Amino acid sequence: MIAYTIRRFLQMLIVLFGLSVLIFTMLKMTPGDPAVIMAGLGATPETIQAIRDKLGLDRPLHEQYWRLISGLFNGQIRAVTYHTSVWGIIFERLPATVELGIFAMIIA
Repeated sequence: MIAYTIRRFLQMLIVLFGLSVLIFTMLKMTPGDPAVIMAGLGATPETIQAIRDKLGLDRPLHEQYWRLISGLFNGQIRAVTYHTSVWGIIFERLPATVELGIFAMIIA
């Protein structure tokens, strides 16, 4: 039983690693430069470069991937649109989500 549990855990780690690489690759393949999109119309090249530096987009891909993964484990994931922590956004909207879920279960 313990050998089975260990084997399944190792398989889970491999799948999660593959999934994280796949998602990272898909994000990198999206068209457009994220720094240009965030800077908006009429942004200066200096502003765009500052955004690239801040987000680490000027670093090699393996460093960008490591930054993403370490941010997941450190809780340092930030929502680019809201300029705040993702956890703050989740906990802010959690009560309404739970309320909707409870009412949906009651109706069902």
